[in-house]
Amino acid sequence: MIICFDMEEEIARKKLLTICENIAEKNVKFPMGVIWRESLDFLENMLKEADDLIYVEKKKYYKNTDILKYFIK
Repeated sequence: MIICFDMEEEIARKKLLTICENIAEKNVKFPMGVIWRESLDFLENMLKEADDLIYVEKKKYYKNTDILKYFIK
């Protein structure tokens, strides 16, 4: 989880893209839930929203991956 304060959205997204590119070079895959807000009002709600987005990404990944072939012979 990455939490940034006092950063414009464009700068935060560029930094996140750089992080993702560096991780992708190592052939590592993981789901992400990214949100950005102008102010930090309700951190708990923001974390929940980001977590929900992670599960959406995981669902897409497993839908597009034939993962069951490793478990069913």
